[in-house]
Amino acid sequence: MRSASVRAARPAVFARACRLVKQTESGVLVRTQIKTLTAAVVLTLAVLLSIPAHASTLLCESVFSNEAAVEVSTGPLETTSTLKGRLSSFVRWLISRRYDVQVTGIKEILEKGDKQIVFLFEHPAFIDPVILMSQTTDRFSPRPVVAATQNQGPAKYIFAKLRAFIVPDGRSVERSVRAQAILDLNNEILSEVSSGGNVALAPAGQLKRTQVDEIRTKAMAAYLIQNLPAGGRVVIVTNKGLWGSAFSYGATGRAPTPLKSHAVSSRALGGAILGNLQRRSVALNFEEISADQLAALRTQDRLTINEFLSSRINRTLSPNLYVPLDVGRSSKILPEPIVPPKTSRP
Repeated sequence: MRSASVRAARPAVFARACRLVKQTESGVLVRTQIKTLTAAVVLTLAVLLSIPAHASTLLCESVFSNEAAVEVSTGPLETTSTLKGRLSSFVRWLISRRYDVQVTGIKEILEKGDKQIVFLFEHPAFIDPVILMSQTTDRFSPRPVVAATQNQGPAKYIFAKLRAFIVPDGRSVERSVRAQAILDLNNEILSEVSSGGNVALAPAGQLKRTQVDEIRTKAMAAYLIQNLPAGGRVVIVTNKGLWGSAFSYGATGRAPTPLKSHAVSSRALGGAILGNLQRRSVALNFEEISADQLAALRTQDRLTINEFLSSRINRTLSPNLYVPLDVGRSSKILPEPIVPPKTSRP
């Protein structure tokens, strides 16, 4: 009965969240600080209870891209006094209930400016893009690059609000058609960077299946580097500490399922409210590729560029660490899983 009632409530919760987003878009002011925080809670509940964890938490980020003129009566936040800044701070706080996120290098990136940046991030678990977006949205507002297979259901609306770039699914079109579509997408991304925008993508193009983030023959990151417009920058983001989580291949050697992700998210939400979650340490590091290195890479072929990116991303490897949700239970390092190899498509 309980699961049926939760399923029945999901559309209403999500509809409420969407109405809040639309109010923000239309310029309707959130009149009080309490109402603003309530909106953040509703959005977060919709995120954690209505959609699979690997896509859902980005719902909060969909509001971040809208600059709403909402002033804080008690003074500005550290980042900005807009709703965008409030929600960014709230999501970072919520994430901190489970993850002890240590961020390094982001101040150095900001000192050089906040535009024309391609963020290339390590992708060990479904939760890492959420952590990355929570740290970068109110500072850089990067547009994510998302696979078409993830752009479905409620997530389709979310990614539309994030103005995500959608990578076409090669299984539904001919190879030549897909190749042209990807070329057009690459040029659209370069145009965004050229006009001062920022982009975030995983150069491996998928959740990593082993301790090493394998880029192999993937073409997008190399193409962007080879054709980066004047003034463009490339920042590598490593995410250490998530390998072995329930949202990664490390936990079981198999892809995390939406059902399991939902169950973990629901338990994590309850623990966050009660304040009895054991925290997993996560090290998020931002490191810019120097102008000289970029100039040298631009003349190299795809495989050489990918080897360079792999060496930087995999400079330090995370152990396959299991960290239980419950306080008092011991963490432990698991043996590396045996994962069947997956054929890489350029």
